[in-house]
Amino acid sequence: MVHDVQAIREDLAFMRALAQEGRRAPLLIGRSLLVAGLVFALASLVCWAIAARMLALPQWSQIWVWVVAVGLYVPYAWFRACQRDGIRPGATAVTNRAVQAVWRGLGYAMLALFAAFWIVAVETRSYAVFDIYPSVMIAFYGAAWTVAAAMSELKWIGRVAAGCFLAAVVIGFAAPSLLAFPATALALLLLVALPGWLLMRGEPSNVV
Repeated sequence: MVHDVQAIREDLAFMRALAQEGRRAPLLIGRSLLVAGLVFALASLVCWAIAARMLALPQWSQIWVWVVAVGLYVPYAWFRACQRDGIRPGATAVTNRAVQAVWRGLGYAMLALFAAFWIVAVETRSYAVFDIYPSVMIAFYGAAWTVAAAMSELKWIGRVAAGCFLAAVVIGFAAPSLLAFPATALALLLLVALPGWLLMRGEPSNVV
C-alpha cells in the first residue's frame, strides 16, 4: 500500500513537472504572425492608394487586393504547419498546442467572414460592408492574443490584446474615411508583426 501511494505521488509530481514545463515553453507563432502582419499591412496600404486614387485602379479592385494577400499568406502558413511545427522544440507543449489551435481557428473564422462579406457585397451591390472588416479582423486578433497571454503568462501579450480591442474601436470610427486604411496598416504592424518578431527572438536558437 505504501509503495502504491508513493508511486501515485511520483506520477503526480511528474505530471506537475510536465505542466510547468509546458507553461515555460516559448510560443512558436512569432514567424507566422510577423509574415501575416507585414502581408496584410501592405494590402491595407495598397487599398489606401487605390481609394485615394494614387493608383489608377477601379475601387472594386480593393477586394481583390485582399484576395491576393490571403492567397499569399495561407499557403505559407500551411507549409510551415506541415513542414516545421511538429519538429520544433516546444511544439508539443500544451501551451503551444492550445495557442496554435486558437490562431488556426481565428484564420478559418476570418476566411469564413471574408466569404460571407463578399456574398453580402454581391447581393447588395455595395462594398460598404467591407468597411467593418478591418475592425472585426483586429478584434479577432485581440481575442487570440488574450488566450496566448493566459496560456503563456506573458503580461506584455495581454497589453497587445488590449491594444487590439482599442484599435478595433478606433478603426471603426475611421471606417467612413480614407484614414481607416493607414490606421489598419499601423495596427497590423504594431499589434501583429511587431509582437511576432518579439516572440521570434524568444524561440530556441536551433529554430531556423
